[in-house]
Amino acid sequence: MDGSLTSASVREFTDTPVLDRAAMELAWRYYAEERHPEPYASPIRAADLGGLPPAYIAVAEVDPLRDEGLAYAGRLGAAGVTTELVQVPGAVHGFDLLFPKARVSERSLADQVRALREALHP
Repeated sequence: MDGSLTSASVREFTDTPVLDRAAMELAWRYYAEERHPEPYASPIRAADLGGLPPAYIAVAEVDPLRDEGLAYAGRLGAAGVTTELVQVPGAVHGFDLLFPKARVSERSLADQVRALREALHP
């Protein structure tokens, strides 16, 4: 989310399945090169998040990006943006792709579809 890779969850989950610190460093290098501080590359760095559309944010418990997702949801809510935050206990980053038939994954997908429908057809 912010490219700094300094959150507690990034420091805690350095060697997790799917997404680890090395993968995040590589992703940021390819994604934003030297532009990662810019809000267009990293919206959480914007001074004002007001006026953004409703957000659905799901964070996995065992995910290096967990704390950044929580922080972004908090900033959106503080800016008055309608934000639905879902925390998935025991899950790793990409759990729904790793285990698509698991109940937790099916429930997560259903929640995402519902949130998208509500946003597109209020």
